[in-house]
Amino acid sequence: MFLEMQQHCDVVMLGIDVKDAFLTVKQQCPTVVQCQMANGERADYGLGKVLPGQRDGSRLWHQDITKVMKEELGMSVHEPYPCILKSQDGCCFALIHVDDILVIGKRDFVMN
Repeated sequence: MFLEMQQHCDVVMLGIDVKDAFLTVKQQCPTVVQCQMANGERADYGLGKVLPGQRDGSRLWHQDITKVMKEELGMSVHEPYPCILKSQDGCCFALIHVDDILVIGKRDFVMN
């Protein structure tokens, strides 16, 4: 796709690794974890955000990031691939794999 677009416009490709991606996602169901302190005491904590390794973490992160890309950037799912989003005019595509995003698009769209 990059090579095809490069023939017609000023295009860029970039990779994004979202650090602590899951920690930006609100818990869908109340989740309580029990922690044992160094002194042997136990404490219960309610989680407000998703933790890495949580079973539904990848799905919840994907729902959140695609929602942001749809609402803020006007992108839509590139059917039949729910992991690819595209801009309305087709000048930008984003491939989402867990917390990694590969973006290919016209320089002005991507940079702005």
